[in-house]
Amino acid sequence: MLLGVVMNYKVESNFNFNDADSLLVLRINKWAQKYNFKLLENIKDNKFIYKRGSHFRASCSFDVRYVPTIVTIEYLENKINVSFWVKSHFYHAMPTDNSRIDEQLELLIAYLKGSFDENLDYVVKI
Repeated sequence: MLLGVVMNYKVESNFNFNDADSLLVLRINKWAQKYNFKLLENIKDNKFIYKRGSHFRASCSFDVRYVPTIVTIEYLENKINVSFWVKSHFYHAMPTDNSRIDEQLELLIAYLKGSFDENLDYVVKI
């Protein structure tokens, strides 16, 4: 018998991207490092799949950041598609979890658009 509500939430978004490909990779890496995501797969430098969380940690926490999360970032001809998929049968979903995941997606999009470029370890020449 499962206790509580099973967490299974997916949110997606897309936007136009006109910066250099090298900036995209730097921004993704900075975001992943800051929020503890580990690269699972990089497909032809235009699709990145990241993972964070575990079922064990989710089972003994009330923090959605510990629930297994798969993030996909796909870059196709000046357009980026991003998705967060958070799923666990061992986590008691909280009422605010979906909005927190939506906020994490918006934060990732802000990183990819360059809102946090001053935090990157390189100099942008215009």
